[in-house]
Amino acid sequence: KVKASIVGYDLTSSDVAVVKVDPEGLELLPIPLGDSDAVKVGEPVVAIGSPFEYASTLTSGIISATKRTVESPSTGFAIQNALQTDAAINPGNSGGPLINSRGEVIGLNEQIATSSGGSEGVGFAVPINTAKQAMEQILSKGAVEYAWLGVIGQTMDAETARKQGLSLEKGALISEVVAGAPAEKAGIKAGDIIVKIDDQDMVSMENVSGYLAEHRPGDKIKVTYIRDKEPHDVEIELTKRPERV
Repeated sequence: KVKASIVGYDLTSSDVAVVKVDPEGLELLPIPLGDSDAVKVGEPVVAIGSPFEYASTLTSGIISATKRTVESPSTGFAIQNALQTDAAINPGNSGGPLINSRGEVIGLNEQIATSSGGSEGVGFAVPINTAKQAMEQILSKGAVEYAWLGVIGQTMDAETARKQGLSLEKGALISEVVAGAPAEKAGIKAGDIIVKIDDQDMVSMENVSGYLAEHRPGDKIKVTYIRDKEPHDVEIELTKRPERV
């Protein structure tokens, strides 16, 4: 065990911290980082951690799903593109690596979905590409800044479209617009359906969240939405996301 100092952390959409140790006198061999965007469902993986204080425990499984959206346990914001695995993850695994068959870290074990309080084969890991982006901003600026539109919604489905008499079956149905947010200032209202951003199709709310995650405060985007069956375009300047909603 060695002393470490906290360089910075991000509780909003990555649940990642950067810590620093003095390498003098230590025999350290950094583990290679992989590309979480290239991960495929069915890939074998292993998770390393200290569940229930049993140090250096390894569990194995596969990637059950990719591009999951899970809620950050601290702020209510979403962690995008999370990796789902059936490798056993329990309290004490959090922060440990999820490793592929090539020995590369593809994720950081983060949380589980459970009804019993124990591992039920539905664990989630922060994708390593998200962790790397957070790390780079923490090292360069001391904090991570996320672009904010200020909408809450759900993926449009066929039943909702039928009830509203709409021909489209894909998009992001806005259920709430945060007061004072860029979306409100641009005139977007609850009930609007976002179908494109910058002329790229948005087929789900996850699409919208993922697209915004690639932008920074101050960026301008063109949002195409449907209201009363008519399409509307509006340019919006994104702002810095608040720490909590």
